[in-house]
Amino acid sequence: VLVPVTPRPLASQVKGTTMRYRKLKVLIIFLFIFQVTSVAQSNENVFSGLGLEIGVGQNNLFWTTPFNIKTPGGVATDRTDFSIVPNIRINYYAIHSILLFIGYNQLGGSSNEDKYTIDTIEFGSFFLIKISNIVIGLGGKLNSHQRVQYHFSSFDLDRSDWFSKMSGDIGIRASYLLNHFSFSLETWFGLTNLSAGPLSDAYIHQNHYRFLIGYTL
Repeated sequence: VLVPVTPRPLASQVKGTTMRYRKLKVLIIFLFIFQVTSVAQSNENVFSGLGLEIGVGQNNLFWTTPFNIKTPGGVATDRTDFSIVPNIRINYYAIHSILLFIGYNQLGGSSNEDKYTIDTIEFGSFFLIKISNIVIGLGGKLNSHQRVQYHFSSFDLDRSDWFSKMSGDIGIRASYLLNHFSFSLETWFGLTNLSAGPLSDAYIHQNHYRFLIGYTL
């Protein structure tokens, strides 16, 4: 007796669907936030000129392999344990409440077995909306991955080349202004696949959360 077998989707189709679904969810969230905050939009500039921000963050790495294949070294393991990473950047507040920035950030993630760190130079911008002393921002950035390090594991294979050289994020920002100072929370959602390793159909994305204290001249 012949039993019909339903064909399994190709790994590339699974990865493509995952990426499209993630981008769609993030886009819907951003459109909703923009519609709510645009009602309160003011023509008043937030700041003007140069500023500096320093802070700390938490980064999570999420790993997906085709059909949850188990691989040596735990490639399919999420790295989401709490681990503080540094942030520092230079800001420039342009006209029409546009914030441009360049800075250093550390991406990566930790688990109970290992830890990845990715030293990153980031370039990006925010569109800012001011409501009294509260500022809401929607933005995007590019990350240039300078160095990848792999820590704390009995699996000794160097996997620093398993990550792409560039990535892109979109983010939201909420700030409280006090004279020349700002106190900000940011959340960034990774849009690109960070995987460039031997398992070509793996999909790695990251989310980043940070707290920043800034001073503007």
